[in-house]
Amino acid sequence: MKKSSIILCSIALVIGLFFITLYDKKNEINNVTDLVSYFYSEAVFDIRIAKTVTLNENYNGYVNYTIEYSGSDKVKVEIENQITGITAIIEKDVILITAENNIDFATAKLNIILSAGHLNKIKTLNIINPHLELHHNLTKKADKNTLNNLTFSEQGEVHGVISYDRLNFEMFSINNKPHYKFNPNKPQPQACRNIVIELINSNGVIVDTTITNENGEYKFELFDVDLNDKYQIKVNAHISYVQGLNIMVKNQATADNLKAQEIYSYRSEVFDLYYTGSLDIHLTTGWNHNVQSFDIDTSFAQPFAILDTIYKSVEFLLEQNIPFYNNYPPLVINWSQQDNVASNAVANAFYQSGRYDRIFISGRSVIDENNKPLANISEWNEHTIIHEFGHYFLKRFVGRDDSQGGAHRALDVGTLELALSEGFATALAKVTLNNWIDKRVASKIGSKRIARDTMRCSIQNEVDINGAPVYQFSPYSETTITRFLLALIDPRANCSKQTTQFVDEIGMTGLYHALQNAATSEALMSIYSVAAQLKTLYPYHTAAIDYLGNELSLELNDAWGSEQGVITALTIYPEDAPLPDITYSPPFVMMDIGDTAEISFNGGIKSLSQKRPGTIRNIRFFAQQDDSVIIKVFNTQDENGDVHRYQFDVVGNGRSTKLSEHDAELGFSYIRLGFNKSQEYVIRVFGERYTDQSFNINDTISTQVSIEYIN
Repeated sequence: MKKSSIILCSIALVIGLFFITLYDKKNEINNVTDLVSYFYSEAVFDIRIAKTVTLNENYNGYVNYTIEYSGSDKVKVEIENQITGITAIIEKDVILITAENNIDFATAKLNIILSAGHLNKIKTLNIINPHLELHHNLTKKADKNTLNNLTFSEQGEVHGVISYDRLNFEMFSINNKPHYKFNPNKPQPQACRNIVIELINSNGVIVDTTITNENGEYKFELFDVDLNDKYQIKVNAHISYVQGLNIMVKNQATADNLKAQEIYSYRSEVFDLYYTGSLDIHLTTGWNHNVQSFDIDTSFAQPFAILDTIYKSVEFLLEQNIPFYNNYPPLVINWSQQDNVASNAVANAFYQSGRYDRIFISGRSVIDENNKPLANISEWNEHTIIHEFGHYFLKRFVGRDDSQGGAHRALDVGTLELALSEGFATALAKVTLNNWIDKRVASKIGSKRIARDTMRCSIQNEVDINGAPVYQFSPYSETTITRFLLALIDPRANCSKQTTQFVDEIGMTGLYHALQNAATSEALMSIYSVAAQLKTLYPYHTAAIDYLGNELSLELNDAWGSEQGVITALTIYPEDAPLPDITYSPPFVMMDIGDTAEISFNGGIKSLSQKRPGTIRNIRFFAQQDDSVIIKVFNTQDENGDVHRYQFDVVGNGRSTKLSEHDAELGFSYIRLGFNKSQEYVIRVFGERYTDQSFNINDTISTQVSIEYIN
């Protein structure tokens, strides 16, 4: 379009002039009378010059300069006055500008902003003194008309608030014990914080991208856009931090490949930039009270509820001065209500690392062939979500997690590394949410769930609803590790008299540094290696850390737990007999290359974890030279004549080999591997028979392990 300009008004002062220039994008303007309506045919408002005044050199008073505007009743006028000696008053449809004759031209600027809905039109009056300019630089005489002008610019602005409905749990008491009931009928609006949103035009092109603030507020400030086009706001289930951390919720029903899966998003109604009022977006859960279920087509809030829960944990970590870097791979959260996805669920949630980091959150209640729940709706279970984020934190922020994962329960026992990983993840959830009570949606929505108050440390004969002991402390128990770590990072933990001092002087920041140091050590990542690093970082707390460990049946003498003795909590079910200590003590059997060692197993402990005390043994050895070795673990027979064979891997500085191969003819499993001089390694040996429940009995068997150089 042709752009033309005309000087509409000038006001001569003793020391200066006003030159006003308006730019028209549609019609050529030659005089004031043509300026009745000069924007677009569908313009919201007009601007007219109402009066022109010329003063002589003897004028020592004031000049009145009036601009009239007209249009819709929704037009809003703002004046940003940055001129000393000029005042501007809005009276109905008139803007009255009064100027003195002693204006400070060096800072003279006046913005007149007329807006309707999301559309702003700005006039900027820049005033200078041509005589002073000429006095210093005569070459500017020919340019004085362009140096002094009132410029017109077009600015589209879209702003508003993005929010979602959160569903919560209601507490009530039975026999003075807290119960919690999930109530989908009372949603509570919450801000969508740190969410990536996009402005999309009618062609589907992304015009601009921004991020909501902590109140869910957003603003697009647009220049050189087509004000006549139609637009939409696209709200993405994607959190983005300037430090480089990106977390998004994807629908795994849209593609098998994680990278190709679609991010959940919501698109607003179509609007133009003349839209009246701010554009707020509220996302609902799709809960249908009449049929007591969620409507998939209107379940918009859930992905944003998941992200906001993780937002709480990220903000907590930032408050603790945990550093962020820009090299984290994106974290993808898979959540879906689709039948073809939900039916494959095997757990409420889990974390997977690899080329892409993924957290799975169950979006449907799933039952097995025996009508027992496999997974429940989990997007409202904040402890569950942050727990899984805790595994991501260990893997990416700390840099190491030796856990082999697998099925587990909080009150069960597993491996040393599983206990640390799960115990840390649970502790992070409790301290982030400032709430120790883990509330979860039951398989039948609305049913009651007993939630235990885990604030207490005492275990005096406390039993659960099935009569089983609630807490049996050991280094293999994730509940034990959770309590140890909470004593360091949460002032509410009353497991130690030193709790307050721990939190003040160690806290989450100190624990993070201890975890990082443990991640670079040769010892397996366990409570032993972390405690050893805590003592190194805080030597004046050594006695208090040991005292806390003793309270929780932890012998924290070194990074390997070499003084850990008999653990009374490890009992065989249902005989209630102690697990033979030769099947778990010491935690790491020492070997030299060229030696043969005997290790023993017993599957009698009842636990959801297949790898647990009695079914897995750790062997520790030191490489004295760069060389290659072969490690063998031999088959054995139990008293019934059943053959047991073993699988194992080797861990060095957190890096694990592939699993061992099995030679059926020679009767052993083996790994050939090259080692580095002066490095310590751990062999993790698991009895494969213990994947079969029929072998999880009180029967102790032994086998031989050898490490030999390859000639």
